Amino acid sequence: MALGAHDQAVAFLEQALTVTSDPSEQGEILERASESAGAAARFESAEGYAKRAVDLYRQLGNRPDTARATAKLGTALMWGSKTNAAAEVLEPAAAEFDDLWPRPEVVDLNGYLATAYLFTDRLSDCLAVADRVLEVAEHQDLTEILAQTLLAKGGALATLGRVREGIGAIRVGEDLAREAGLTGLQLRGILQRTYWELEADTVGALGGMREGLALARRVGDRRGMQRLINNVGFSEFVVGQWDEGLATLEEPLKEDLEWTTRAVLTGNALVIRAFRGEPVTSELAELERLLGDTPDPNIVVSLLDAQGSQAFASGRLPDARSIWHRMISTDSGAGPAYYYQTARAALWDRDPEGARMDLANLDATGVHGRVIETRRATIRAGLAALEGNTAESVAGYREAIRAWRDLGLANDEAFTALDMAVLLGPSVPEVGPLAASAREFFLRVGGRPFLDRLDAAMGGAPAAAPAAEPAAEPASVPIASDVTTTSS
Repeated sequence: MALGAHDQAVAFLEQALTVTSDPSEQGEILERASESAGAAARFESAEGYAKRAVDLYRQLGNRPDTARATAKLGTALMWGSKTNAAAEVLEPAAAEFDDLWPRPEVVDLNGYLATAYLFTDRLSDCLAVADRVLEVAEHQDLTEILAQTLLAKGGALATLGRVREGIGAIRVGEDLAREAGLTGLQLRGILQRTYWELEADTVGALGGMREGLALARRVGDRRGMQRLINNVGFSEFVVGQWDEGLATLEEPLKEDLEWTTRAVLTGNALVIRAFRGEPVTSELAELERLLGDTPDPNIVVSLLDAQGSQAFASGRLPDARSIWHRMISTDSGAGPAYYYQTARAALWDRDPEGARMDLANLDATGVHGRVIETRRATIRAGLAALEGNTAESVAGYREAIRAWRDLGLANDEAFTALDMAVLLGPSVPEVGPLAASAREFFLRVGGRPFLDRLDAAMGGAPAAAPAAEPAAEPASVPIASDVTTTSS
């Protein structure tokens, strides 16, 4: 385990189970096996080991150890993207063992319950439980519990729009984990922190993700490695490195992966391929089949984003808005990025009321930062264009383009120039040079649908939808209205 050879650790622990007949020793071995299986990204195995430990301790009547093993079971379920199931396990267990409070095993259990509440978007419950845990963890110097609960609280605060405060809590938890040598928790902190830093400094956040990925590889934490590969790949696409992003996401798909990890990586890869105009309908159907009737929001989002991207690239703008709105209702943390996307679809569809609604929703997230402010400026410039306020629109777009360049976001710069071409047309002098630059970008990244839309707009004709492949049917995955999550 210390060397990061977790598959080998599990093999040795399996052997140890055959050596001892002492139930207490077997329980400890099963817990350790669950930890190593999780780090090796073998989430079903991790869940199985933890369940066996829980059952064994219950048979022994050992309540503190049962509470501790239940916390490990909840952890395994969450890493395996079974966040609803984790909450369903941890919530009754917290009530069952509350009479043992404040024993460390029960405090730990409640810390993971706070994390489960975060990932199921029960944010007020997350904060209430986290504060109770943090007070005891601080006083008893329970460093691991303190660190992981700070990560949960920080994620909840950020999702509620208190992003700077949330990042601060996450960073403290991450630092505590680093100082204590808790690499798995440190990697989780990096995942969460860089996710939220995207809204202020996307390029800087990508750099932090790459540093975290290097750490995960160095210590052999395949679980953190896979999550960071997913975030790095999609962020590379966001900053305009489409080839690199697709290669990053698709390389792990050659390996033997748990189906939940495969679904998330595949969904993000399909977003890029859809933006390139590649046929992805059959792949979307296969992804939907793979997901089955899972209610887990993290997995549902991977399908909805890919479907929305296909609709947007194919010119089915109302469909794109509808699917992305469903995605936001499933993952409230996606609002700051995807209300910007839905507003663009509304603007291209000459729907100012829809764009105003999306702008209002973006404002209602309460999230701020240079990236968010530039998104707002871009939407307002588009609204001015639709209202016939050309001078105001040009000034707004000029400000947005300058900001996107300063932020190093070539993707947004090109799409903002495309906005100008679609909404203002070639007769406005400022449009031509920016449209030419956007054309070079879309040629370089292979964004054929947007190149076609740009050429149509600059040719003076109405922006016709690019040739579309047959539309994928909307996701049939059931989504509970009260189930949302942050994607991290």
